[in-house]
Amino acid sequence: MLVFKNAKVFCENGFNDKILIVEDTKITKVFSPQEFQTFQQSKGLQNDYMSQDSINNVKMHQNTIEKSQSHISQYREIDCRGKTIIPSCIDINIFPLDKRMNAKTIHTLVKKALKGGVSTFFLNPYTQPNIDNEAMNALIQSIDNHEKVNVFPLIPSIDASGHLSNIDILQELNPKARAIFSNSSIGSNYLYQTMQYAKMLNLPLCIFAYDFNMEQGVAYESMFARGLGLPMMTPIGQIKEVAKIKEMAKFLDLEVILMSMNIAYCFDMVCHEKNIHTQVGLPHLVFSEQSIRYYDTRYKIIPPLLTRSKQDKLIKRLREGKVSLLTSMQNAVSKEFQEQVFEFAPSSVEGLEYFFSLAYTRLVKENIISLENLIKITSSNASNFMQLNKGRIEVGRDADFMIIDLEESFRINNPLSIYHDMEVYGKIKNMIIGGDICEVE
Repeated sequence: MLVFKNAKVFCENGFNDKILIVEDTKITKVFSPQEFQTFQQSKGLQNDYMSQDSINNVKMHQNTIEKSQSHISQYREIDCRGKTIIPSCIDINIFPLDKRMNAKTIHTLVKKALKGGVSTFFLNPYTQPNIDNEAMNALIQSIDNHEKVNVFPLIPSIDASGHLSNIDILQELNPKARAIFSNSSIGSNYLYQTMQYAKMLNLPLCIFAYDFNMEQGVAYESMFARGLGLPMMTPIGQIKEVAKIKEMAKFLDLEVILMSMNIAYCFDMVCHEKNIHTQVGLPHLVFSEQSIRYYDTRYKIIPPLLTRSKQDKLIKRLREGKVSLLTSMQNAVSKEFQEQVFEFAPSSVEGLEYFFSLAYTRLVKENIISLENLIKITSSNASNFMQLNKGRIEVGRDADFMIIDLEESFRINNPLSIYHDMEVYGKIKNMIIGGDICEVE
């Protein structure tokens, strides 16, 4: 039994002085200090006290650990004085390094997730090799069983040969595959069949609304991009795809998540549709097209960075509550790929390991949204959409949360990241995942 004391805890009615009790993998009690004192006396519990400093000395089994065997059964009180406890983040649709799918790249991704406050992530299935067969799903399950972070795959709509996947079979191969992923540009016939599968299997459909055949540029059309001599594109490639998806999803009454959108008008189109949810990438809220002025390939992102005026419109939609989810857009590439000419370099984002701190600094510290709303778009909404028992601090939920010092700042030191040398607030001290205390360093 773990008892977390003296923290500000985000519960259903906001931040309060609460005491959490975690047993096995669940939150079993949420007490006020007075209620806990009564509970402690009635149970005759002996305190094995741990300060927030000494919690870092709790050593779990090293390297590969079985989640079901690594819980602390001894009664311990953990002093979180001066810290805040909030639900850990859930990130949907991310890639391992260079899109290479193996145990090493996923382990690296897990370490980054822990540092970024992410306890669960969903992998894009279009890795190398694709996650579209029994062997790759078995590998994912093995990795998930041996890693601290929850690693879930998305089911691909199209297989490596370009044909419709056996979606029902892939779902049976891995019960943790809780959603289907599709690019909207696969063609209306395949997209509609994918939607029918999603409806039949009662799974949400994650769609990247982007016409790769129509939009060949690397920057949105603007005077600035024209001055750089870069191939340009217009927002119509996203707008028309969202309009198509909206009507098809409405007809089937299907739950859809539109991935990594950045055009404000697209959020307006679907904001009144109860089954259509929107995701925005953090880089589009932090950077504008001005960042590419030196042809720095770290800032080459799909969809591209916005003009400042369009970015302001996107931020306004966030303030208005038209954004359902936030993603890191993690899609890191090796240095040799970043050193290519801007036009030919792959798109990439390296930011998972700073995800919560970046979002807190950019969105909450700058008074764009409240911390409560940040928790919704980084955790509780994703938990609801993916039918997980996470995203809230309440009795019966999975014990997935972070202990964080919101006032402590640090400077990002990663030259391969677009966030290099940025000062951010919100230092994550520990992650609790499935009742395990996980070190983040």
